[in-house]
Formats: sequence, structure tokens, C-alpha cells
Amino acid sequence: MGYWWIELGGEDDSIADTETIRDELLKIVYGMWDHIKNHGDHGAENWALDWIQFLPGKRESRRYIGDHVLTQNDVEAEGRFEDRVAFGGWTMDDHHPAGFKFPGKPTIFHPAPSPYGISYRCLYSKNIDNLMFAGRCVSASHAAMSSTRVMATAAVMGQALGTAAAMAIKYKISPRAVGKSHIAELQQTLLRDDAYIPWLPMMFNDLTRRAALRASSGNPEPLRDGINRPVGDDQHAWIGQTGDSIEYTWKDLRHVDRAVLVLDSALHRL
Repeated sequence: MGYWWIELGGEDDSIADTETIRDELLKIVYGMWDHIKNHGDHGAENWALDWIQFLPGKRESRRYIGDHVLTQNDVEAEGRFEDRVAFGGWTMDDHHPAGFKFPGKPTIFHPAPSPYGISYRCLYSKNIDNLMFAGRCVSASHAAMSSTRVMATAAVMGQALGTAAAMAIKYKISPRAVGKSHIAELQQTLLRDDAYIPWLPMMFNDLTRRAALRASSGNPEPLRDGINRPVGDDQHAWIGQTGDSIEYTWKDLRHVDRAVLVLDSALHRL
């Protein structure tokens, strides 16, 4: 059973009361199973329950305060921050604090654009110089967190944070200083590592930009438009058939030390 609406804790202390909340949730789960198996026409008479998760998953708990607190207004405005380093796209779904005890609809959905940008300033502490965070504890309001909390969004925030932490070590500076002095480098590093940042193209060197680019079929120019994800109906890709080819050529001898092949892995679905 994976019913997301079997939840409690919104009216309690989700940290101090964890064990009490867990015990109540177990009662609800076994009650639900009793109903499904033994009451009503659910076709579950011969089913067996062989496993129960005893550690509740926390939807919401502590959140840190960064130089910027992502809000519902930010999400609805597409998060077009100059220092955006990650993105989300899940709807903002505001669960009722009473959870399972509430007799009405379990959530209110507030539409969110897909994608929207997430500011780097949401990923480091406002008052602790060496503290960074990603996931459900980022600097976001309750409403914004109801979208940023999902695993795929948490993962891309984690990639951005990890890359920024490496840069902070490289330059011997604070996470805040990375954002103030090296944000373009951080963004381009993420893009080269196959991250996606909405409305921000990857920059190519002169070798790539000045080459003559030809394909045996179709238009190859999307290969260097800097966008490595489908956006709307635009695939931002060259699609070839078996036996097709592409070619970069230059007027004179050039040294090429590597070629990068980016495949469409349907990551826009994140």
C-alpha cells in the first residue's frame, strides 16, 4: 500500500513527537489493510500483507534560512533568478495539517510552471559561513517547499551544491563568495556536466562556434545551440537515422582533444 494520504504530524511536533506519530500511522495502516481485506468488495480476500515500513517518511521538517527564501510567488513567476543553478517543475500541493484526520480533500494543488529556476542563494546559510544544504531543508517557504521537496528536484539541487562546494574549496572562499564572484563559472560547469538550467544556454568555445557544421540529413545546428533538453516542441537535438553522419570542419589544422556526445535520456521528464 502506497497511499500518500495516510499521513499525520502536521498538528504535532514532527521532530519531538516522531515515535508517537509513527505509532498512530501504524494503527492507520493496519486499519486500512483490515478494511481492504475483510470489508467491502475489494477483491482482496486472498491477498497477504508481507511488509510494513516502520520508519515514516517525513514530508516536511526543519528548513534552513539562506540569503534568499524561495516563495510561492517566486515559483509562480518561473524563478528567473540571475543565479539560478537548479530547477523544479512539480506542482505546489499543500496538504491539510490534520492529514488522515481531515474529512475533506487531502491537498490543495497550486499550479507551478514547469520548469522554474531555483536560486543558488537558497542553498547556503544566511549566518553560518560554511553551511550548505539541498533537499527538503533548503531555504524555501512552506508553499514553495511543497514543490521543491520531490526527489528529482532535490537531486539537481544536490548536484549544484556539490559543484559549488568543490569550487569553494578550489578558490578557498565561502559558499556565498562562490555566488558573488563565480556564479557564471558554476552555472557553465553544471551545464557541461549535463545539468539543465532553464533559459541558460551552455557556452561553446571558438573551436566549436567557428567550425562549419554539416549533416547528411536534417539541421545539425541545434547541436551547438547550448540547450541540451527538449523545450516544448523544440527538441534542441539532431535526430539521425542509421548511417547518417555529422561533421565539423575548419579551414586550417586544429587540435581537438575531445568530443562530447550528449544523448536524449528523457531527463526533461524530471
